[in-house]
Amino acid sequence: MINRKTVSKIWVFTSKAAFMQRIADYVRTGHQAYIQGLTAAEKMHSTWERLAMAHPVFDDKLKAFRAREKGEPTGRLLMYQNLQQPDQIHWILLVHGRKDQLTAGEKWRHAEDPHARVQLTGYELLRVTKEGQQKPSWTWRYNAQRYQDLRDSMVQAIRSRRDQDLKNLIEAIFGTVGFSGSREQGKALASLMKEEWKKRRPGEEMPETPKLIGWVRRKADKGVFLKRGPTLPPSKKERPIDPKKPSAWPEFDPAQIPQEFLQLEPITTAPQRGE
Repeated sequence: MINRKTVSKIWVFTSKAAFMQRIADYVRTGHQAYIQGLTAAEKMHSTWERLAMAHPVFDDKLKAFRAREKGEPTGRLLMYQNLQQPDQIHWILLVHGRKDQLTAGEKWRHAEDPHARVQLTGYELLRVTKEGQQKPSWTWRYNAQRYQDLRDSMVQAIRSRRDQDLKNLIEAIFGTVGFSGSREQGKALASLMKEEWKKRRPGEEMPETPKLIGWVRRKADKGVFLKRGPTLPPSKKERPIDPKKPSAWPEFDPAQIPQEFLQLEPITTAPQRGE
């Protein structure tokens, strides 16, 4: 278990798909109690230290396995940095353990709770029974709000002839992270787009679209080490001067007076008007 009080660098994912895959991997293996957040990159080291000290966070799979064999809770702390928005870090702490083993004082959620699913930039993690399978499996898809926003924005762009907005939406829809759940949603949006264009703007040429929405293959851990920035040393607090104590005032030493001041001519009083 990690118990370091301070850390100089931490590993963060820079591949969103890989980050989402690892979350699904740990949830699939029973790490289903979780807390998550969004933290400024400059504060992430202190956040990491707080979480690692307060919770059973492991960075070694073998040690975590042995801890679970003893009935102890184990956790994994994952972080993601979007290089287009490097000032913010998405993080999630996933814990494998009973409810009574979770650290008090946190607002724990459970990944299997339909009202508390893991969320990430408009995606949610859930269990879906795929065609031809008997048991449900974990996958990512757009949450209801994000899907509705994409649908409504696309329809409005077509009807109001805002083709540049439509091109941006095409890029977003065909750039959907291709997990099985989200890929099916992206295909449905692409199909609706073509139908809406044909219905509202017959005879006009529709902006070009990619041929398909790709699948997400197994991703390697891709990321960088986020180094702690330099910190300024604490300022020295000056002791206040107590005027009642003579020792608080510096002693006067005539020898410290510069010689050029000693050689100045004495100042005479200017004559008053009328004299």
